[in-house]
Amino acid sequence: DLQHLVLAHLSSKNNLPHLARQCFVDTLGCDPDWLQLADQDSGLDWRHIA
Repeated sequence: DLQHLVLAHLSSKNNLPHLARQCFVDTLGCDPDWLQLADQDSGLDWRHIA
């Protein structure tokens, strides 16, 4: 089963994070809080992969 989905390589000019998130929510039918966004400035915290 898919445990994590991280949206990355979002351009500050062409891909607004809230629009990218909404696109995946609409396509996958998942909860918006389930998706993680990695941005260019702060990246993403470590994730436990089982």
